[in-house]
Amino acid sequence: MKKKINKQVSELIPGEARVLDVGCSKGDFLFEIYPKITYGLGIDINPKKIKSAQANSYNYKSIEFIVGNLSKIELNSHFDYSILKFVIHSIEYYEQIQLLKSVSKYSDNIIIVDFVPTNSLLSKCLINIDEVLAGHYSKFKKYLGKGMEQLIKNSGLDIDKKINGIYDFYNIWKINDS
Repeated sequence: MKKKINKQVSELIPGEARVLDVGCSKGDFLFEIYPKITYGLGIDINPKKIKSAQANSYNYKSIEFIVGNLSKIELNSHFDYSILKFVIHSIEYYEQIQLLKSVSKYSDNIIIVDFVPTNSLLSKCLINIDEVLAGHYSKFKKYLGKGMEQLIKNSGLDIDKKINGIYDFYNIWKINDS
């Protein structure tokens, strides 16, 4: 499932791009798109995940990883694309707005992948269990209640394109900030 979602997102990124992956986890997405990008920076707040990404990055000369919260650090780089995959729903609303504003400072294009309400009972159950176990169920429920479109608008950004996910529990929003 993850590979199919990554493939759908990677098709939106042209070759020779500079990519910032916010909430990169262990760096899998950047490793997958490595052949088509000129530079990739992964950032995550979890030091263990970044350590794992760094340990696997020795064969990828143009990919770096750092621990941090993009809303609280300054980068000295500009990117063609920033990717936020299943990150927004896990933080508080004011942090969501801060994050989108921070990302827009560093990128010409933003691609957001996140949950939408689903009619599938199985998907609902599995996602709800996952969010409870991850410890951000209440943030997830608030996020679903407000919706991504309103969040993007409240962040001062405009949706360039909304794409249905290949699975019914997520969508992709492309924001062109240039």
